[in-house]
Amino acid sequence: MKRTINVVLCITVFALLLSVFCGCSGRNSDAADSKSINIGEGVQVAEGMPKELRFVLVPKVVHPWYDAVKKGAEEAAAMLTKTTGTKVVIDWAAPVKADVALHTNTIEQTIATKPDGLAIAVLDAQANTPQILEAQKRGIATLVFDSLPPEGTNVTAIGTDYFKDGYTIAKKLAEDMGGKGDVGLLLGFPTAPNHKMRVDGIKAALAEYPGIKIVGEANDNDSLDESVKAASQLIAAHPSITGMIGPDAAAPIGIGIAIKEANKVGTIKLVGLADLDEMIEDVRNGVASCTLVHRTRQIGWWITMLLYSANTGGDMPTFVDAGTFMVYPEDVDSFKDRL
Repeated sequence: MKRTINVVLCITVFALLLSVFCGCSGRNSDAADSKSINIGEGVQVAEGMPKELRFVLVPKVVHPWYDAVKKGAEEAAAMLTKTTGTKVVIDWAAPVKADVALHTNTIEQTIATKPDGLAIAVLDAQANTPQILEAQKRGIATLVFDSLPPEGTNVTAIGTDYFKDGYTIAKKLAEDMGGKGDVGLLLGFPTAPNHKMRVDGIKAALAEYPGIKIVGEANDNDSLDESVKAASQLIAAHPSITGMIGPDAAAPIGIGIAIKEANKVGTIKLVGLADLDEMIEDVRNGVASCTLVHRTRQIGWWITMLLYSANTGGDMPTFVDAGTFMVYPEDVDSFKDRL
């Protein structure tokens, strides 16, 4: 049976068990039986534990959404460094744009540096599969985040239920549209597994409404500039559009800009995805009715914790669901406390 961790339910348990775990796990079988040494401030470290661990995170692209993931990873690293005595270092290797060749080259360069852990946001499953396998072959603890593991790999994944993400936001859009009207759909980056699954969820939800029709689709490549252009072209080509939606963080922001430029705020309904400042302001100002927010800091936190676990003899789950929640206008000033 697939083992899944739900962050909301077990994050406290994980933290409480950390002190026990750190005292009994090690890179070799003798670590549990070895003596402990005091490194100051009451921290006990078992002999045989690593003095330093370096983890590299490779997102799909430079993007504000990933900044919160990085912050969560760094917070967990600081906590582990303080509580275990092992210095945990987070390196960030973000490609400047969503490009398969650039992304794979970044991962290859990262593997060559021989990190202790590698976390990859899969951009293209076919391209990233051999890299994941190569990293594992070299003994590098490897997992994926903001995506599912490519077929043929056996690694932990950290993220959300991507189909459900798409289904949830599309269901809300359909309700806002009164169950009828024409929709313009942005598709994200075409080979990104999580974007495709969200699009599948969006289409499944909209298919439940006979009065709703998707009249135009376009790739936005998770780029703000491209999403503005794509959304504007859809609006111009299909003046009947009364609802728009997309599967990535850039898409709804670009859609919002296009809606404002076309003077169709209120006429074209929009439901967002993620908690970037521009999206939150669109919710505040009524450009979008709401936005689905991911617990991005917790994604980063779990990346660090599980790569640490993999390097110190701990067990690895199949999937960690970091969770989501919807932000409405009344929530925009307080929702960050829930991240």
